[in-house]
Amino acid sequence: MARQILNTGGAANDGKGDTLRNASQKINDNFSELYTLISLGGGSGGVSAEQLKQIVEDEITIQLDGIDPDGGTGTANILLYKSSNEEVLSVDQDINVSTTYTFATGDLITTVGSSTDFNGWSDDLPTTGRYVFMVQTTVIGTEDEQEVPVDKWSDPVLIYDRGLPNLMVDILAPNGNIFRNDTGQTEVKAFITSDGAEISSEDYNKFNYEWTSGGVPVCVHETTRYVSHIDGNIVTVGPDGTCPIGFGVPATNSGDVDNFPNGELKTLNIEAQAVPNSGTLPLQLTINDKQED
Repeated sequence: MARQILNTGGAANDGKGDTLRNASQKINDNFSELYTLISLGGGSGGVSAEQLKQIVEDEITIQLDGIDPDGGTGTANILLYKSSNEEVLSVDQDINVSTTYTFATGDLITTVGSSTDFNGWSDDLPTTGRYVFMVQTTVIGTEDEQEVPVDKWSDPVLIYDRGLPNLMVDILAPNGNIFRNDTGQTEVKAFITSDGAEISSEDYNKFNYEWTSGGVPVCVHETTRYVSHIDGNIVTVGPDGTCPIGFGVPATNSGDVDNFPNGELKTLNIEAQAVPNSGTLPLQLTINDKQED
């Protein structure tokens, strides 16, 4: 559908422009297509909330420029947000109450009472939950208060995916962590949970990993994943981001070349000679969101 331009007439109130009803219908049709396109192009979170707000604001400005609703109080575009840990919202998560918009104050309230809990939808962007959804409606009225029926809200559109929520990392040594006389070795494993449950093997691929010492990626053997060391000190990458010749590769999958695909950096192997005789082992795991191309 091509965008429907509102007919504003030749002058204010000359009777040659669109009626309020026709203008409202065009706006709803335009927004329906706009949100469908956004859902197709940004359903995985590719369109940020701020970008979406700007798209809506620009579209409203273009469509309503010059409209004079016969002395009416004006037009308002309302956006509400809701988060969920489910990628698809069920019908029972939709707005389930009729609302009333007051032009003078910009308030949106339920028709009965003064509650602003529209089944969890809010004009504030949520700070919790993996997926963020948005609904929209346009209100054009000639009275100070305009009723907004339930069926006037758009279908929820997914606008942002935060990824796995509430990540926690435990570093485990399943084979023990006691070394005697600089002999022995053990496996160091990252146990990553999301909301208390271990993430799946596939989810490990969604993140960049870096095993670091002193904030600098350590060097490991590319096949065995043994940590490189010299005289009891862990070898880290140099200023150019590479490991010294013969000491493996950086323990990271965030570079141009992914040395450790498929979550292989979940585990490292470390020998007693790399462990200080006193103090703590200076080894950390850093996990960042993997940037999409």
